[in-house]
Amino acid sequence: MQNVEEINKNIENKTVDKQVWQSLGFDELQTIEIIRGIENGVDVSVYCKEEFNAAQMKALRLGLEEKLDVSRFADAQYDYMEELKQAVRSGMNMDDICNPKFSHSVMREIRLASELNYDLTRYAKLGYSGEVLRQIRLAKKEDIEKTVLMPGDPLRAKYIAENFLENVKLVNTVRNMLAYTGTYKGKKVTVFSSGMGMPSMGIYCYELFKFYDVEKIIRIGSCGSYNEDLNLFDTILVDKSYTEGNFAYEWNENNCHIAESNKELNEKIEATAKENNINCIKGNTLCNDCFDGYLPDIPAFINRFPKDLDIIACEMEAFALFYIANHLGKQASCLLTVVDSYYKNQESSSEEREKSLNDMIVLALESI
Repeated sequence: MQNVEEINKNIENKTVDKQVWQSLGFDELQTIEIIRGIENGVDVSVYCKEEFNAAQMKALRLGLEEKLDVSRFADAQYDYMEELKQAVRSGMNMDDICNPKFSHSVMREIRLASELNYDLTRYAKLGYSGEVLRQIRLAKKEDIEKTVLMPGDPLRAKYIAENFLENVKLVNTVRNMLAYTGTYKGKKVTVFSSGMGMPSMGIYCYELFKFYDVEKIIRIGSCGSYNEDLNLFDTILVDKSYTEGNFAYEWNENNCHIAESNKELNEKIEATAKENNINCIKGNTLCNDCFDGYLPDIPAFINRFPKDLDIIACEMEAFALFYIANHLGKQASCLLTVVDSYYKNQESSSEEREKSLNDMIVLALESI
C-alpha cells in the first residue's frame, strides 16, 4: 500500500528525484511519467496513483499537456487510454467509447468511424471484434448506391456482379455478406446479399436505408409455388407479403401480418417487363420462418392463409423488407423465380435454372 500522504507531499514539492518516487512504490517507467508531468507543469495528482500503469500515465500526462479534460477516462479500468485521449481531442461523446469491455482495436474503430460521422457503438455492444468493425467502417456511404438489388445468396451477388455489371468494386465482406457496386448500362447500382430469413433481411435493409441513404431495394430471389397455374421458372412480382410470424410485433405493432411493396416501384418494374417481353406475374406471397418442404402437413398449412389474399407462392424475406421500407419511408419491391411447386412435379436442367434467374436479374436491372 503506497503512502498517499508522502506522494501528495512530493507532488506539492514538485520532486524530480527518481529515487524518491521509486521508494514510494513506482517503477522506473511510472517514475519517468511522473517527473515529466512535474517538469511540464501539469497536475500529476490526476495520475500519480499506483493503479495506473506507465502507458496509462503517459496518455493522461499528454492529455493534460494538451489541456484536454481527461477526467472522463482517468480510470485504471481503461487499458487503452491513448484511444480515449484521441476521442476527447476529436470531441466525441465519451459515453459511446468509454466501456472497459471494449478492446483497443474496438475503441480505435469506433473513434475512426466517428470522424466519418458513423456510429459503430451499436455493433461494438453486440460483441463484434475490431476487425469486423473495421470492415464495416471501410464500407463507406459513397460506396453504396441509392438503388440496391438484394439477393439472399452472397454467391448470387457475386454472379450478378461478374456477369451483368461493369466497373465492379467489392464494397462489403462483413460476415461474408458480399456486396458489389458497379454500373449497368451506365447506371450505378449496388448488389448486396441479405442472407436467409426475415431477421437477416431486417438487419441489412434497415442499415442500408437508415445509415447508407439507400432509397430503393429490389429483392431478387427464389420461391415455391402454391398456385396450380404457375410453372417452374415463372417470374413473380410481389404485391403484398403475408406472414404468420412476429416480425412487426417486435416493432410494437401487435397485429400486423401484411406488408405491401411500393406501388411506384412495382409499376416501373411492370412497365419494364412489358418493354422487354418478360412475362411477370403479380401476386401476393407468404413470408415464412421455416422451409415449408419440411412441414408434416402442407395442405393444412396452406389452408390457414387468409383466403382473400390468394397467396400464390412462398419465400422467406419480403415481409421484413417491405415492413422496414414502409417504416422508414423508402421504396421496396420483390421479384421471385419459381424453383419448385407444391402442385407440379417438374424437373429442370441447370441451363434452364440459370436462364430463368437471368430473366429476373435483367428485369430488376432494367428497372433501376
